[in-house]
Amino acid sequence: MVNKKEIKSLDLSSLTTIGMGICTVLSIIVVLILVVLILVSGGASALAANIAMVPFIIFGTILYSIVYFFGRGFLYNVLTKKLSCIGFEIEDGRIVKIDTVSTALILAIIAAIAFIFVYVMALGFVPFMASTLLQMLMLTGQMGLALVVYNLIALLFSPAVILILIVATFLITFIDVLIGVYIYNILTSYLGGFKVELKAGRDYTSIESVDAKSAAIIMAVIYLVIGVVMSLILLVVNQQFAITALYNIISSFIGGFIGTFIIVFIYNKISNSLGKLKLELE
Repeated sequence: MVNKKEIKSLDLSSLTTIGMGICTVLSIIVVLILVVLILVSGGASALAANIAMVPFIIFGTILYSIVYFFGRGFLYNVLTKKLSCIGFEIEDGRIVKIDTVSTALILAIIAAIAFIFVYVMALGFVPFMASTLLQMLMLTGQMGLALVVYNLIALLFSPAVILILIVATFLITFIDVLIGVYIYNILTSYLGGFKVELKAGRDYTSIESVDAKSAAIIMAVIYLVIGVVMSLILLVVNQQFAITALYNIISSFIGGFIGTFIIVFIYNKISNSLGKLKLELE
């Protein structure tokens, strides 16, 4: 039996906690990979010289993920009072269809608002940093480079450029999500949808687990299709990019599979300790 659900709101506490947990584990994995690479390429002395990056990467990721997930979850909860919620159809524990337009629209608006927020925050410290950089360049006699930096900053903070960037953020996110969800809805007829285990509570429904393999396969195929389309566009522009296009196709599939599998696997493991992601479904 197919059940239609709408995500009326997100539990900000569980969203922020589980999002922070996943990002923290990923940052630790990245740090371990970097440590190994530094040891192989430069030895213990190189690692000692760069050891300060470890807490910077990990704690920086924690702070960023808190702001990212809480902020976007808050925006979603506010916007769903005025706009259509993200809806989906679930059958036998599999998400067989996701609303295309409503999903793309609300995520695009969130992305645009987040860009505006980042820009406003940048107004507080970028001018100070730019002033310090320009003074340093002029004191060292690099007047040409200082002029380039000044013009670049002036361009980036131009109202016309800012408006273009906001519109571009909205359109790119909208089109990207729209295509991705549309492909997902087609694939579910052949591969099945995301296999999820939901548990209904008094106010919220918790995501108990997600099947990592099914999610990874579907996302890998979606990235593959998008990679093929982008590569064809690249080849139309210049046929000399054939190797680059082939690399994009292969890396899109492999990266989509591995990335999705790791994220879902981490969620299934740490959610037992940090708590499940909770949604208000209707």
